[in-house]
Amino acid sequence: MSVHDDLNLYLRARVPMIVLVTVEEQRALEVLNEVRVGRDASAKSDLVMWDVARGLVSRDGRPMPTAATPDAALDKIAELTRDNPNRKDLYVLKDFHEFWHKSPAVKRKLRNLAHSLVSTYASLVVTTYSPDVPAELGDDVVVLDMPLPGLWELRQDLDELIRQTRVECDLTHHGRWRLAQAALGLTATQARRAFSKAIVRDKVLDELDIPAVLEEKKAVIRSSQALEYYSSEETLDDVGGLELLKEWLTLRESAFGEEAAKFGLPAPKGMWR
Repeated sequence: MSVHDDLNLYLRARVPMIVLVTVEEQRALEVLNEVRVGRDASAKSDLVMWDVARGLVSRDGRPMPTAATPDAALDKIAELTRDNPNRKDLYVLKDFHEFWHKSPAVKRKLRNLAHSLVSTYASLVVTTYSPDVPAELGDDVVVLDMPLPGLWELRQDLDELIRQTRVECDLTHHGRWRLAQAALGLTATQARRAFSKAIVRDKVLDELDIPAVLEEKKAVIRSSQALEYYSSEETLDDVGGLELLKEWLTLRESAFGEEAAKFGLPAPKGMWR
């Protein structure tokens, strides 16, 4: 199942508090808003976000009470949900890992709020880069990892970027899939940055941009100081003989892609000689 499906199931099950582990905060907010809107379009609901710099902010532009501290935010959310128990609002706490390890009062208020939300339709989501949840909250929360964008999502982002920039695109339909595939393993922001750099370099998207995106991925991996990236320089032309295999691989190349899987084609597993 996708993270959309998991979130939707947990919200329908009225799980009061979800910890969403991701470094992609903006993408997480977009996913949460899509789930919020999609689960019940007829219900009154809002995406209400809190961070220490801006306080409580409504996605729909509703006026929110002042809450400059994490303690105040939890108090105000408790009041809002108590006064409006039938609203299916999502309350998103950003960077709350900075507070729940330092303040016993914050941990206690989080537990109290989780318990009170069980009798409402609202839910609380904490976005954080770390899955390290205080042991005291372990029985009250569901921890959900948000995976990096998949091939289909990257392809959609690429197509949208091409549409927005109106850049000249010399890539075939399959070439676009290959360019999106080159960005696998990057966050959505990193992938868009790599695509944008490819666009502004020569004002055209073509096959030459595939290794350029791979170079961007190599730079991201190198900056992590945890892994090293070694690109493959060999092609089928470097393989001696096996002409029938080469011909078969060329013919069946498109059957290995995400589009083929969505169409229902089984991935090739080999060939008989």
